[in-house]
Amino acid sequence: MDLNRKRRKVGFTLVEILLTLLVTGVALISLLMAFDTADELLFQSVFEERGSEYAERELEILKSDFAANRRKILDFTSKGRFRLPKGWKSEVSCKFDKIEQTVHLLCEVSCKSQKVNLESFFYVPKENKFVPSK
Repeated sequence: MDLNRKRRKVGFTLVEILLTLLVTGVALISLLMAFDTADELLFQSVFEERGSEYAERELEILKSDFAANRRKILDFTSKGRFRLPKGWKSEVSCKFDKIEQTVHLLCEVSCKSQKVNLESFFYVPKENKFVPSK
């Protein structure tokens, strides 16, 4: 009789094995989902970094043109001046605030359905001869 009791206690029961498989399966599925989410976040951050770089380049060339008086400060919207990789597009807009004597620059860079907006402001003294006056 004692021999049968010892034999029953050796090893794992079917319920214990199934419970272990369930916990392991849930852990593996959670881990795979975390990898997928991390991949999406990595793609988004790379897009935002590249888009911000392209937009900043567009805005800096515009600011240097205004500072060197190579361009009149007028309200406009136009395509970006730089050649971007295939699928990427940029659009630059400029709005002059006559009351505050500031220029608001906005650049939107897009690729497929994603967009990045970068804006910049700068002050223009009233004696600037290229500021439109009415």
